[in-house]
Amino acid sequence: MACSAIKLDFKLGEDDWETYIERLELYWIANNITDDRKKAAILLTKISPETYTLIRDLCAPTKPKDKTFDEIVKLVTEHLCPKPSESMERFHFHQAKQSANETIAEFVARLKKLALHCNFTALEDALRDQLVCGVRDHDTKVLLFKEEKLTFDLATKIATAQQDAKSNASKADHLNEEANVHAVRQRGPRGRAAESKQRFQGGTNIRRADNGSKKKVNTSADDVTAFEWFNENQAINNVFLLW
Repeated sequence: MACSAIKLDFKLGEDDWETYIERLELYWIANNITDDRKKAAILLTKISPETYTLIRDLCAPTKPKDKTFDEIVKLVTEHLCPKPSESMERFHFHQAKQSANETIAEFVARLKKLALHCNFTALEDALRDQLVCGVRDHDTKVLLFKEEKLTFDLATKIATAQQDAKSNASKADHLNEEANVHAVRQRGPRGRAAESKQRFQGGTNIRRADNGSKKKVNTSADDVTAFEWFNENQAINNVFLLW
């Protein structure tokens, strides 16, 4: 593979320096480049004029060409990406909570990014604890607290499965509601109201008992009372008001 086959340009103020160096390291491996002077030369010829000027200032009084690749990278990294405060990074990490529109996968990715400069001795445990404490859904939190031997990977799987299950259930309920409304529309207001009225009239009779009091006798197969008929027609009227 030719060295000029891949674009490795870097523009100060636009590109991320650490990501750029990671790509360069992969480029060395892919092209079997091991010579340090060659690495430095490729770096210095691929950066923007503004970046080269910055490197010259950082290397002064030494010329950039007299520095090794690692020395140049160290100088620029310390300038562009100063080491953050560990305490402050941990503070931000422990404040992380899942937002309303954030999926479990997105929340996990954000936690991993926040943990980059926290220097946790037990990173997996820290990620697990913050996922459990920061997850938004209460039912998911309960499931995670119930698990005795909870790992970060297991917590992620449980939270993701719970999220997907709730999403599918919500979609199913919505589809059922749409189907019910569609069925009412297909029958029409008159047909549906007439059917309900017929059920009411044929389903309940008021008869007088031997002692003179009134007695309700159900004669319909589906046992629809006057109260049920009223509620049913009330619901239908509400649907057609929306329609």
